[in-house]
Amino acid sequence: METSDIRRQLHERREQLTQRLDRIRGDRRRQTDPLAADFADQAVQRENDEALDLLDRRVHAELREIDGALARLTDDTYGECTVCGDAIAPERLDVLPATAHCAVCAPLGAPASPE
Repeated sequence: METSDIRRQLHERREQLTQRLDRIRGDRRRQTDPLAADFADQAVQRENDEALDLLDRRVHAELREIDGALARLTDDTYGECTVCGDAIAPERLDVLPATAHCAVCAPLGAPASPE
């Protein structure tokens, strides 16, 4: 895949995540669904807040990965594992264009994709 295509794909994903983050923050601020008066309903809403907080953290983590990949594209180190320096398999980059690690150095137990 061409560098320009990778950069475009990363920017598109970044825009999607930014929009998702805006929705998460809106939900968290209760812009469309104010806190219920009923205590039981409030408990459910607060449980949903925990899920929103988790989603927020995951979106931020993926944004950091994308920003790192864009920086590596700029300094011509994209496709090199940041741990061992070996080339990352093109097939891996096709699936995970923001990855910074080859399959060997990828953190154990890390999700292959945020979704």
